Amino acid sequence: MHDVDGEGRAEGLAEIDRGHGVMARLIAAIAGFPRAGQGVRVQVLFKADAKGELWQRTFAGKRFASYQFAGIEPRESIVFERFGLITIALHLVLQNQRLDVIPVRWSVLGIPLPKALMPVGETYEWVDGQNRFNFHVEISHPWFGLVVRYRGFLVPV
Repeated sequence: MHDVDGEGRAEGLAEIDRGHGVMARLIAAIAGFPRAGQGVRVQVLFKADAKGELWQRTFAGKRFASYQFAGIEPRESIVFERFGLITIALHLVLQNQRLDVIPVRWSVLGIPLPKALMPVGETYEWVDGQNRFNFHVEISHPWFGLVVRYRGFLVPV
């Protein structure tokens, strides 16, 4: 899915869990994360340019997007993902046929934020025996618990 030249599309299904606390629900709403559900239809539109990739996700008609791009880093396995005003540096680790995506720092409008407040969670991708792109994305906050967890698969259209 990350090998996009120009534009691409994919569709699939997902299971989505949302946190139950007031702050977790508020964070999810502000970020535009999808509502909880099982068997949720997912569409992703990819738009690549010379600087990176726009991932526009639609879960059951609700859309949210991020922009992924490489930066100048001592380690080649760092990419950045921007969600609105927030940018997260992600360390990519390929092991046991899956790609682990590990947040290492974050900022708002380029201003670094404390790592102790950074969202955490287990995020990884892999290709299954049916040649489908599978994803598991979990975003939690150290103080507020689970914000959103979505997992499922995509197939290029």
